[in-house]
Amino acid sequence: MALATTIGRGIGKTAAYTVHGCIKAAVGAGSFTAEVAQAAELGYTEQSVMLKARRDAQAKATLAHRAALQAAGAITVAVVTAP
Repeated sequence: MALATTIGRGIGKTAAYTVHGCIKAAVGAGSFTAEVAQAAELGYTEQSVMLKARRDAQAKATLAHRAALQAAGAITVAVVTAP
């Protein structure tokens, strides 16, 4: 009986450590998850601003290039109207 009691108590203690460890991990993961979400939002915002600036600069450069080609007579602009 002493061996069965010792084994039973060991299983019970292991279960308790497991449950309390999971609870502690879940509480810690809550703050970790919040940090990840906050960092993801910040990263998205920063990248979005950079990509918009790059896209705006490219559009401006394209318009300037077209204007230069048109001024040099290399291209013509045709205006098409719908009937």
